[in-house]
Amino acid sequence: MFGRSAQKTENRLTVTVVTADAAIQQRVRHALEGGFVVTARQKSIVQAAADLLRKPPTGPLVVEIDHRSEAELAALQKLLTLWQPAPPVIVLTDGVSEAMNPADEEWSDAVARALGLLP
Repeated sequence: MFGRSAQKTENRLTVTVVTADAAIQQRVRHALEGGFVVTARQKSIVQAAADLLRKPPTGPLVVEIDHRSEAELAALQKLLTLWQPAPPVIVLTDGVSEAMNPADEEWSDAVARALGLLP
């Protein structure tokens, strides 16, 4: 199912959590423990990107981002582009539905820049 073999510990899949927010990290860990082995990196995706490129997660990645941060969107996009194949990724973020107004030029430009469509 996955392109690379997922690391299992004691027959449990390893899930990597990346968030700078300790409270979110604890909530995700609490929700997944028991069924999964949880490894956490208490850093933003921008701070964790270099480490993740050197040593990609062996199983699913749960990452919390600020959808308004071009740097975080770009870091996530870079990881997903360079990982071949990319692991399953779950992105946690607040306020996306409020921000997703394609008529909003600022939002549209930020998405286009994050995707590499604008300089």
